[in-house]
Amino acid sequence: MRPDEIAARYWAEDLTWYSAPEWPNVENVSGRENVLRLLHEDLIDYIGHFRLDVTEHIDLGARLLVGFTLRGEGASSGAPVEMVLYHVVSVRDGRVYLVRNYADRTQAIAEGQ
Repeated sequence: MRPDEIAARYWAEDLTWYSAPEWPNVENVSGRENVLRLLHEDLIDYIGHFRLDVTEHIDLGARLLVGFTLRGEGASSGAPVEMVLYHVVSVRDGRVYLVRNYADRTQAIAEGQ
């Protein structure tokens, strides 16, 4: 499934996205289309094609922690890229409306509860 197909199916139109503070070009954005644009600029332009593997999901009560491993290659360098990411998501009416990103699992769990 392409990112735009995932967004249309699972993300609320008023999605708010908080980037992890450790990421370069930290930007927090609102609106499904703006989040897609941000992800394109931050991921696809630098990493090119990549794969996200869900490594865990934990019910935190009102929120859900989702752990991912991102694997790909630098778009211009071809160097292998691997990152572990954590999303703390909030869902309303079956769609994600809030995503907070973390590089640190302990911090993600603490702030997600």
